Amino acid sequence: MGNPISKGFPLLMDENNHLWRCDYGRNQEKYLVLYNPETEKVMGSYLFPDRPGFNENRFVSVIEKGNDGVLWLGTTNGVYSFDPVNRKWLRHFTSSPENKESLLSNLVFSICDDPADPIHFLWVGTAEGGFHKLNKQTGKCTRFSTADGVPGS
Repeated sequence: MGNPISKGFPLLMDENNHLWRCDYGRNQEKYLVLYNPETEKVMGSYLFPDRPGFNENRFVSVIEKGNDGVLWLGTTNGVYSFDPVNRKWLRHFTSSPENKESLLSNLVFSICDDPADPIHFLWVGTAEGGFHKLNKQTGKCTRFSTADGVPGS
């Protein structure tokens, strides 16, 4: 994978001063990479949990660590969650046109915990889909778009 901080973005520095980022493998598969800048060593790499040949998560726009300790990744294929303690993928939330409680768009640009209830809810900003209040346990979203007065959504 090369130097994990030499290309690409985004980066997340955790409380242990370790870097989390995404990178490609030799066959263009996508990995979440844990890197120790002090030792300049990769501490782990975790293959995205998609079907083989499924390339829609090729771009990760944001990595945030929630108050629950979980890493939340916004991609071109929705939102992924990763448990950094047990080093395993947890959930994957995507848009489903027939489901009014899903993301409106899979193209995710921003993520942050809900300040009023960070354990249960996450705010997600998407392209052409406004923004969403996502329930971390159920994956159900409350959508906010032009119908709610959000301009340009």
